[in-house]
Amino acid sequence: ITAMYLSVPSSGIKNISSSTQNTYSGCLDNNTLLLFGGFEYNMSYEVVMYNIIGMKVFSDEFTAYSNSRSFDISRQIYPGIYIVSIKQKNDPSFQEVIKVIKQ
Repeated sequence: ITAMYLSVPSSGIKNISSSTQNTYSGCLDNNTLLLFGGFEYNMSYEVVMYNIIGMKVFSDEFTAYSNSRSFDISRQIYPGIYIVSIKQKNDPSFQEVIKVIKQ
């Protein structure tokens, strides 16, 4: 029996403390993505939504002026599970990933 091991450099792994809480949430209502969270006032963000098989369904950029934001996706969104990536444009180390479900 031959065993192979994958070596991953530690510099590529982001440490996440157990006290870190996800401060973002979202939901899909018809063809609208609603995001809620700790958006910093006047900061630029990029939002990308993927379906469960990893295909990009939607992307947009915005400047935060409140703790919530709605996006018109402008296409049919089918029921299912979607993954939303929220990145702060000025801080490449900031990224939140949340799961949203359309029923």
